[in-house]
Amino acid sequence: MKTNTEIRDVVIELDAAGLDARQRRLVIEQMCHYKSLGEAAFWALNSERDNESLHDLKGWPECECTACGCSEPATCTDDGGVAVCGACSDYTIDGDGEVHCSQCDDTEVVSDSWGRSITRIKPPEEPETDPEGDWACYWDTCGDDAHVVTRHASREDADQAVAAKDWPGPGDSTNYLCGYVTRELQDGKWVRPEDVR
Repeated sequence: MKTNTEIRDVVIELDAAGLDARQRRLVIEQMCHYKSLGEAAFWALNSERDNESLHDLKGWPECECTACGCSEPATCTDDGGVAVCGACSDYTIDGDGEVHCSQCDDTEVVSDSWGRSITRIKPPEEPETDPEGDWACYWDTCGDDAHVVTRHASREDADQAVAAKDWPGPGDSTNYLCGYVTRELQDGKWVRPEDVR
C-alpha cells in the first residue's frame, strides 16, 4: 500500500507527463498489480502508449521482440499480448515456427492483393543457372506455352528459382491453372520429381 506522500509524488509525475485526472486515477488504481509506475501506465492506458512523455516513466516496458532484439519503448502488444514497439508488432512466422518481425533483414513489408500491408520473409535470390542442368524452374500450364524457364545443376537450385519467382503474389489466393514448378529431365522429358519412380 502506498502512502499519501508516495501517491502525491506519482500524481505529480503523471501530471508532468500530460495525463488528465481520469488517466491518473486509472494508473494509480492499477499500480498494485505491477512492479513500476511505467508498467502500470502501459497496461492501464492502452490508447496513450504512443505518448512519448510516458516513455520516460520509470519501468516503462521496452520492446520484447525476440526476433530482432529491439529495445525501443513498447507502444503496443503483438497477437500474443507481448509488449512490443509498432515496427515489431508486424511479424511473420516461418515454416520452423520462428518469428521474424518487420525490422529483420530477411523480411519485407509488401501490399497484398487487397492493398493490406503484410510482413513476410523475402523471396530468395535467383540461383546460378546451368544450361546443361538436369533440373529446371518450369512454367507449368494447361495451355501450349509450358516451358523451361531456367536450368539448374541441383534440385535445391531449381526449388530456389521457383521460390524466387514469387508467383502468385502475396495474399493472392486465386486457384491458377499455371505456375512455376520444379521439373527433372528424365529420358529427354521434363517430369515432376514426384512422378519419377
